[in-house]
Amino acid sequence: MLSKGEAAYLKAIYEAKVEYGKEVTSVKIAGKLKVKPPSALEMIKKLSKKGLVRYSPWKEVEFTKKGLKVAESAIRKHRILESCFVDLFKLDRRTACLEASKIDFLISDELADVICSVLNHPKKCPHNKCIPSSSMCCGGVS
Repeated sequence: MLSKGEAAYLKAIYEAKVEYGKEVTSVKIAGKLKVKPPSALEMIKKLSKKGLVRYSPWKEVEFTKKGLKVAESAIRKHRILESCFVDLFKLDRRTACLEASKIDFLISDELADVICSVLNHPKKCPHNKCIPSSSMCCGGVS
């Protein structure tokens, strides 16, 4: 299971790298997450030791195969929770995002799939970002 901080870093790296095609460095992640560069570097090294990212000084951060899968799951959980909070609880998008960030790292893939089914398999979150699919829930179709 990921910690809240680990999930936040993986989601930030995923959005920058996979969704926006940007180069990801510890300094850029520090800026995105509003932390000091040494703190970002420490977390990136921790993620590297867990086998989720590859990191070398002065090079960009890369996902491992395992890390990409874990990051996609973290993004999926967050965006499904956002969708739930907006659609069912009528929260505004900003509040839904903040609340989802507090618990997204705690829920299982199975619970995310149940919520996804209840919401009729949304393709996009309230911020109009794609929700990664789950082979167990959505047949693996994005």
